[in-house]
Amino acid sequence: KDLAIHDNSRTIYVVDNGLRKILKVVGQVPDLPSCLPLTDNTRMLASILISKLYDDLRCDPERDHFRKICEEYITGKFDPQDMDKNVIAIQTVSGILQGPFDLGNQLLGLKGVMEMMVALCGSEREVDQLVAVEALIHASTKLSRATFIITNGVSLLKEIYKTTKNEKIKIRTLVGLCKLGSAGGTDYALRQFAEGSTEKLAKQCRKWLCNASIDTRTRRWAVEGLAYLTLDADVKDDFVQDIPALQAMFELAKTSDKTVLYSVATTLVNCTNSYDVKEVIPELVQLAKFSKQHVPEEHPKDKKDFIDMRVKRLLKAGVTSALACMVKADSAILTDQTKELLARVFLALCDNPKDRGTIVAQGGGK
Repeated sequence: KDLAIHDNSRTIYVVDNGLRKILKVVGQVPDLPSCLPLTDNTRMLASILISKLYDDLRCDPERDHFRKICEEYITGKFDPQDMDKNVIAIQTVSGILQGPFDLGNQLLGLKGVMEMMVALCGSEREVDQLVAVEALIHASTKLSRATFIITNGVSLLKEIYKTTKNEKIKIRTLVGLCKLGSAGGTDYALRQFAEGSTEKLAKQCRKWLCNASIDTRTRRWAVEGLAYLTLDADVKDDFVQDIPALQAMFELAKTSDKTVLYSVATTLVNCTNSYDVKEVIPELVQLAKFSKQHVPEEHPKDKKDFIDMRVKRLLKAGVTSALACMVKADSAILTDQTKELLARVFLALCDNPKDRGTIVAQGGGK
């Protein structure tokens, strides 16, 4: 539906009569016996649907009503006697965080939600750990939430990473650590972990990405980890030099599992530095220093020469054909945000006129 059309009566009808059913789909856990039949893309499409419905609401009372339905559904699932219900509740929050993030962030503020996530991480059941770690990954997008998890959950995540023999849990735990490690964004001075830790995490992600014996759904999480870690210039510089890892990521982007598109696009945006950078006004920097406020620092490897070198390496690895393939994805999965990221990457690749012939030769003209 075009959001320019102000009549949202159909959306209101779906919210009143169908939202609980959509939440049921979002909260499905494939490893539980009660799970409905799902494809690889079912839960993601349900998250997108929730996002579309939420975006079409026109006023605060409508949004409050939507939020209350979600709150009632999630809190209604919490049951100290039934762990399966608790897992479904957290999986539902996780699904909403992948849709309308503002709403998901409000739901994280519900009493017991964050605590339940951390508690499930410490469970002995692998399915509990799997869902909880995924939820923590989606929950730690805001720095304030990430700080809560760094304080309360990092030691738990590290313990799971060391002790679990399940590769699926191991890789998700690693991604959780990757995301928390990148909570400072591109700011060189706001590194969350010790020097060299993010490079070690990235090396493990690249190793999993290149391992063809691991299933596609699990390897997707390796790309997700790199999407966070490539905010660090040391990591992105190492990544573009690892041609097998780059090509493994491009091949993954061409598979039928299209849930990986956003992560691949984000990784490429980070590697080409095509994200928005705030203009630094020298007078404001001086003022911030005088008032003892934190001033973001640029990483030495984020300078123009390094960016140009990374672009050349990406082109050599065949990035253009992968991008051309990604652009042809189903319109429901290729969201506006993903399209924007892909456009930014194309723009960065075309920055040097000498590279444009290579881009056309690789299919970029299509």
